[in-house]
Amino acid sequence: MNIPLLISELRQKGYQKVADVEYAILEPNGELSVIPKAQARPVQPSDLAITPSPTVLSFPIIIDGKLNDENLKYLNKDKKWLMTQLKAFNVEKIEDVLLAQVDSTGQLYVDKRDKNVKLPYIY
Repeated sequence: MNIPLLISELRQKGYQKVADVEYAILEPNGELSVIPKAQARPVQPSDLAITPSPTVLSFPIIIDGKLNDENLKYLNKDKKWLMTQLKAFNVEKIEDVLLAQVDSTGQLYVDKRDKNVKLPYIY
């Protein structure tokens, strides 16, 4: 790997200065692994003596106006529950939702479809 390519790869990994890098390892798959110097690594919650909240996984239940029954069932929810929740977002029909996700804590995220957006014919 030449120096300009190395510098480019380091920038893509978030390191603007070579001096911030302890090791840069070219892995067998061709990817570059970067191990920063201690003072250049991202701050970790343990550095601040805090305990972060657990990571939650989100499950899509509506994608582009189509209901994903499997994920709804996995979450132990039904269509009646979903429709009640959607009303809080001023949504009457599943077809009006671009994306709806429920995370593992039960929190619902809804992104409504914008009916005013005109999509170009790209086929």
